Amino acid sequence: MRSDSDEDSSEATEVQLAQLCAVGLALIRYPEVVIETANPIFLSLLGERNLEAVRGQSLRRWFPEIPRSALLQTETSERPGTRRSFCLRRLRSDGSWQIVDVAVCPVHESPSVPKAVWTMAERISDPAGGQPWCPQEHRDPLTGLYNRRALDARLDADVAEDRDVLLCILDLDDFAAVNQRYGHETADAMLREVAHRLETVVPSHALLARLGGDEFAVLLDRDMESQAVEALLWNIESAVGEAIVLEGAAWSFSISAGVCHHRSGSGRGAESIVRRTDQALYLSKAHKQDRSRFWTVFGDGTPVRPNLCQILLGQGASYGQDWCMSIC
Repeated sequence: MRSDSDEDSSEATEVQLAQLCAVGLALIRYPEVVIETANPIFLSLLGERNLEAVRGQSLRRWFPEIPRSALLQTETSERPGTRRSFCLRRLRSDGSWQIVDVAVCPVHESPSVPKAVWTMAERISDPAGGQPWCPQEHRDPLTGLYNRRALDARLDADVAEDRDVLLCILDLDDFAAVNQRYGHETADAMLREVAHRLETVVPSHALLARLGGDEFAVLLDRDMESQAVEALLWNIESAVGEAIVLEGAAWSFSISAGVCHHRSGSGRGAESIVRRTDQALYLSKAHKQDRSRFWTVFGDGTPVRPNLCQILLGQGASYGQDWCMSIC
């Protein structure tokens, strides 16, 4: 018969072995897929350092797309020691993909509270077979930036984690004329140059994507202060607006942009965020002639430049209404 001290010693040894394990280990409670405890390797794979930051949290916070087969592991009559393997992936905040291999073994401590031990190891190389979620499938072949699929995946993950984000969609004004006048090769060269300039000013933690044609997107953490966001937008305009010289000729473009702030708890999905940002972009383009800045924030309207009458009245001029109407 084992004494309490023997059991304590055995448990301490198991904890020590888990801490020294070269792969991520965690005890997961079902059906919520909640983390009860985890070793340092497992924490690092989640991008966390403190166990208390993850204890009691669902793994869906980090990996929204957990396969159903994993969720059923401990809900079946499988005997202890049965092992199933699968792969998880997520788009990290820096825009890169993390791919991990997972093995799950049920532990039947209590039938009423099913649990499983998860082992997790990061996959260094890309998986073979051209799976639809491989990084190559999330790259724009013309510019090398991320594409709409990558943006949608990242937004879906942010919404699932109920995070605050800011989405900006921008395009080049009157770019279609370049295609019509100079051809696709010249237009493609210009788009590659624009993409390169955007990369020089957009922070590395943001996701920068080309959505198609001359349309680009920047997805930022909402943790950025409003002044920093505004400074970034002006830097984008400055970088893109500088003349592009190709084959001895110079072209300059103005840009229009829509911005949408998504706040946690709003209940909106990724599709709604993109739609609202597009609406703001269309409003900005509709005011190209009189706007005071190139972007419009959804829900705020487009700031416009005052006309001559408004300027004079603001300076204290006292003229009749008929006079104002005649010059405005």
